[in-house]
Amino acid sequence: MNRILAVALALIAFAAPLVAESSIAQGTALFEQMKFKEAETVFQAVSRTSPKDPAAPFWLGRVAMALDDRIAAATQFEKAVALNPRNSEYRLWLGRAYGAQALRANVLKQASLARKVKGEFEMAVKLDPANLDARSALVDFYSMAPGIMGGGIDKAKAEAAEIAKRDSVRGARELAAAAINKNPANMALRRDLGYIYQQTEEWAKAYSTFSAVVVADPNDMVALYQIGRLAVMSGTYLEQGEQALQKYLEYTPKGDEPPLKWAHLRLGAIYEKEKRADLARAQYQLALKLDPQFKEAKEASNRIR
Repeated sequence: MNRILAVALALIAFAAPLVAESSIAQGTALFEQMKFKEAETVFQAVSRTSPKDPAAPFWLGRVAMALDDRIAAATQFEKAVALNPRNSEYRLWLGRAYGAQALRANVLKQASLARKVKGEFEMAVKLDPANLDARSALVDFYSMAPGIMGGGIDKAKAEAAEIAKRDSVRGARELAAAAINKNPANMALRRDLGYIYQQTEEWAKAYSTFSAVVVADPNDMVALYQIGRLAVMSGTYLEQGEQALQKYLEYTPKGDEPPLKWAHLRLGAIYEKEKRADLARAQYQLALKLDPQFKEAKEASNRIR
């Protein structure tokens, strides 16, 4: 009887990692479909049944970042790093979470968080020199942080050069980003950087870049519109995108600025993603009122009938 029990326990122990791996794959699939709450439930279950599996807290951190819960994200990434301190990707995302916290922190707290951001990004590169996302993160940090916090444009250029050795196109882009970050007061350049991040689907960077423009000038309507646009494109920052578009819709666009029909369309798309069909439909109808031949608005309106 004891032998049968021992065999059964051994089989359970052998099967547990396989079950956890399968569940992580299921949760990851849900995450990629932007079903963040469903993914969170799966990862929480894995965390309970396999508390030593670092993948569970890592993905819980990714979910928290997607939901803009920066403190919870850092807590989960810290757990993942504690379980596997030599994983470059875990270190990178922990640094990103600290950086996200710094955006809303006071000056004293920012200094402390900046040291943590720098440390995690540098460790991520040390652990995996081929992790270009980590090197890109360092370019951003070095070019934007003051020297007293470990920043410096020369450091940013050196890191961009290391990226260029491995990916010439990406290296050139990072070098351009470093040059733009060197001139933080030039909001037109910063908007251009935001467009680059949108095109490469680096949503967190795009959001922080456009947000920096709005902080500097709350009446920069183009940056507000772009926050709404990236919310639709990425499926993240939906609340911020909604608020930005609502403000844009109080404005009369000039010249080649995005027309209001597109702002209504984008706001409708955000409501649709939030399962607020009535509000979405109303925005699509407002877009069609401005332009009855607006193809995208017609398709969106028909989709949620």
